[in-house]
Amino acid sequence: MTELPRRVRQASLVPQLREVPAAQAPAGERPPEELPGRSPEQARDRMAAYRAGWARGSQDESPHAGSEGEA
Repeated sequence: MTELPRRVRQASLVPQLREVPAAQAPAGERPPEELPGRSPEQARDRMAAYRAGWARGSQDESPHAGSEGEA
């Protein structure tokens, strides 16, 4: 039985792009000095409002239920 071919990282890139760039922080991480100015209580209140709005929107007696895409 033959094995499947193994992937070779960056094999199809031009040589200029194969070079290893300088180490950078991952895109999703923020440096410590750029933390959001929201307190845990504010975040909790925002998520509670989001959940309440979601629940209101999913109620069967909502006047807009099932009207998506209708003119």
